[in-house]
Amino acid sequence: MRRRRWLELIKDYDPEIHYHPGKANVVAYALSRKSYANMALGFRMPPELCEEFESLNLGFLSHTTMAAFEAEPTLEEEINKYRKEDEKLREIRESLKKGEAPDFKEDEQGTLWYKNRICVPKVDNIRKLILSEAHDTAYSIHHGSTKMYYDLKERFWWPGMKRATEYVAVCDTCQRVKARTPRPGGIVATIEGSRMEMGGDHYGFYRLPRTRKGYNSIWVVVDRLTKVAHFIPVNTTYSCARLA
Repeated sequence: MRRRRWLELIKDYDPEIHYHPGKANVVAYALSRKSYANMALGFRMPPELCEEFESLNLGFLSHTTMAAFEAEPTLEEEINKYRKEDEKLREIRESLKKGEAPDFKEDEQGTLWYKNRICVPKVDNIRKLILSEAHDTAYSIHHGSTKMYYDLKERFWWPGMKRATEYVAVCDTCQRVKARTPRPGGIVATIEGSRMEMGGDHYGFYRLPRTRKGYNSIWVVVDRLTKVAHFIPVNTTYSCARLA
């Protein structure tokens, strides 16, 4: 939009545009650089340090860049740091020593694994970080609870892991902007009434828990004139002939 406004402004003129390279355009070049964005820090080498480097037969290459990086612990290191604080994981380790936990294993670094999934201790900041990475990041794009659970299930394990999907239910972004995914319902139509008793009816089936007699559904038949309802216990395996 800004370029369009400038084009509309200069369209009535006949200007000549002269290109200035970055080295020649010193003012614009300086203003386009921020001090906090510079990774390299230039400084003058003390003479004492130069003499010490010379005695060690060391030198510097021209046009080099020195950068300082602070290494942060990885997720696996964080898990190993708190692995002894989780009582459940301690019990699994004791069972593992007795040979009573065949699906678990412990590597050389002391990390506990469930098959090919790393066991996460009960530490809020670690589990919240995992949930945030699995749901909030740009690569996750706020998946639903089922997709998020199966993604986590491929790499992580902890007791009661399915309850982690509650993180999606309280996600503010999902509640605000995500649309509902179920299929739309059918066309709603008015049921016409009948002038004669039992001249027409409508019915529906409702699934219920299985009873002792083997029924698992209720067949509801409603008379359209008198609104009298009949409730008949049936099974979903009944054929149309048997229902008739």
